[in-house]
Amino acid sequence: MPDNIQKQEFVERVQKHQKEGTLEYAQYIDEEVVEYIKSNPTITPGIREGDKIIVTKIPYQIKKLLNAEDERMKRYYSCYCAWVRGAIKNGTEQEISPNFCHCSAGFIKQYWDIIFDQPTKVEPIETPLTGKVECKFAVHIPKEFQK
Repeated sequence: MPDNIQKQEFVERVQKHQKEGTLEYAQYIDEEVVEYIKSNPTITPGIREGDKIIVTKIPYQIKKLLNAEDERMKRYYSCYCAWVRGAIKNGTEQEISPNFCHCSAGFIKQYWDIIFDQPTKVEPIETPLTGKVECKFAVHIPKEFQK
């Protein structure tokens, strides 16, 4: 079981969904999905690297991502953004700036603004628009929390 309490609680929650056949993030959970979450240290809550916390969003459709063989479709199933998914599906994602993913960074930012009780800086570092499968973000830790 993970060392981090928040990660442990999240894993236990998805395992409960698996056992009960209920939905988490509008998806059914099976053992493969549980293992994917357990094996990715940056999914909930993330890992610290220096003055940043690296966070990976749960893929939009985890099971479909895990079953996809085509890398493009893995990126498609990872992304929550309908615009980006549409562009990936029709092969025009290069027409969208990777800066577009700052919108998703805003969702991550809301969580960390509450944790640190102040505005935080969050930036995308890997996304389907940069050719990566997962959406990964850097949360800049405020100076007073960098001990």
